[in-house]
Amino acid sequence: MYAVLGQWQEQTCNAKRTVLILCALCALVLTGCSITTPIVIRNLRTANSSGATSVHILRTSEFPQNHIPPLDRTVTDQAQTKDLYDALRALPAPPSDSYVCPADFGEAYYLTFYRNKQEVFWAVVKPDGCQGAVLPNNDHRWTVGQTHFLSVFATALGIPISQLLQAPRSSGPSAPLPPTAGN
Repeated sequence: MYAVLGQWQEQTCNAKRTVLILCALCALVLTGCSITTPIVIRNLRTANSSGATSVHILRTSEFPQNHIPPLDRTVTDQAQTKDLYDALRALPAPPSDSYVCPADFGEAYYLTFYRNKQEVFWAVVKPDGCQGAVLPNNDHRWTVGQTHFLSVFATALGIPISQLLQAPRSSGPSAPLPPTAGN
């Protein structure tokens, strides 16, 4: 009887150990660093969009309680629109090795480029967390230290570079939630 009890205890310990290992692996996968921007799925032509005539930029916040200030701008200057598109496309890919990201407060900018009022290209820019941009086809880009892009982006918005990243606030208006997939 003691042999059966000992065998049962060993199997129980092995099962608990397996569950703990699986939980640890899940935690590693779920907390790994990457640009985790919500992607808006759109069926767009993404061919050479440098002929875009305007760009709409919407600042969003995944966490309304952070009171990230709203920002909703449309840039109609074709030279600024082209400069911003070109600067986005010129961003490098993120590093292929592991890296640690600063805090992510849920702030993102949704950029929609238009040519004669028809949507032709989009991007999502994250100024916090892993600081990157996502272009169509899940094309991730790196914005850390990319002063040319940050300068062009801030100029298009009409704000200083220092205001691209907004710190959470205890009160005040909040940017809208990010668009959901399919919108």
